[in-house]
Amino acid sequence: MVSTASAFIRTKQTSYVTWAHATIGAQSIRGISRVNKGTPIADTGWKLDLDLGIQLDYSDTAVIVSSPWLDDYGAGESAEAAIQNLLVSIVDYRESLERRVAAKAQLSEELSSTLQRLQLLLVR
Repeated sequence: MVSTASAFIRTKQTSYVTWAHATIGAQSIRGISRVNKGTPIADTGWKLDLDLGIQLDYSDTAVIVSSPWLDDYGAGESAEAAIQNLLVSIVDYRESLERRVAAKAQLSEELSSTLQRLQLLLVR
């Protein structure tokens, strides 16, 4: 049997994830949520400059958080850890693309578009 529930997700250190809508199945919970503008990204000096929609998949062993907008994901033992893993991955990807541009590498149209989205999403 599958049921639907709404819930607040609060993390240990912050309350940057403000809402979730979950579908509860026999083996896992899948939800959608939002990481708020201003959320700091651990140990990077970056923070979100826009709200970021995410999907959370809970299982017995891990939480997987993905961002369909950026086609990226993070994993962890808790929602907080998975979200920070995703955000750090996004920062790493932006910095990698910017290094390629600085080295005069030609980015494909798709990668150029991704870099533009990342530049809108993240600020120092």
